[in-house]
Amino acid sequence: MTTPPRPPAARPAPVAGAGVELLFLRDEDMRQAQELLLLACRAFGNVIDPALHEYGLGHAHYRIMQTVALQPGIAVGALLDVLGITKQSMSRTLGELVAHGLLRHETTPQDRRRRCLHLSARGAEIENRLFSLQREVLLRVSATRVAGRLTVFAA
Repeated sequence: MTTPPRPPAARPAPVAGAGVELLFLRDEDMRQAQELLLLACRAFGNVIDPALHEYGLGHAHYRIMQTVALQPGIAVGALLDVLGITKQSMSRTLGELVAHGLLRHETTPQDRRRRCLHLSARGAEIENRLFSLQREVLLRVSATRVAGRLTVFAA
């Protein structure tokens, strides 16, 4: 009597080296994670769309306001680095925020060329409202699990 052949291993054996313990996801798993991240990011951004429209702002405006709220007094150059954008692409959006009175820039006494950014009281109020909308989503998502899997949330 012959023994039945062993089924192939579900996953190939890891190659020896640094970080081997981290190599446990198959491409299929990573694609699924990528899809969930894509859907979650889109839904997370869409939650604030009505409020942004109400204020006449876009996602670029909010990203700047959010970064300045997290780092009051951030220099324009540092903001460019944090957001990973060019000066040209940020210039218009930054100008609109200043023109709407949501953001102000101040020069530092040590270096008059350096501009530090701060939210105005109205800018802080709007940023806080937008943050609150997204915070509610995060709270719902963290509490929502179906069969051990994170579900994509509905606004």
